[in-house]
Amino acid sequence: MTEYMAHELKKYKVAVISLYPGLVRTESIMCNAKHFDMSNSESPEFIGFLEIG
Repeated sequence: MTEYMAHELKKYKVAVISLYPGLVRTESIMCNAKHFDMSNSESPEFIGFLEIG
């Protein structure tokens, strides 16, 4: 999706990036934690957005 968005928005000089937070410790993940490697998981505390400009 990011590639297509970048292609469509190039004419407007808009840069497009895609960020993946990795494994986030949501309630659902914590209920099934035995199935995941939690050593590099992220807290949902800082999930949000970045506004530039």
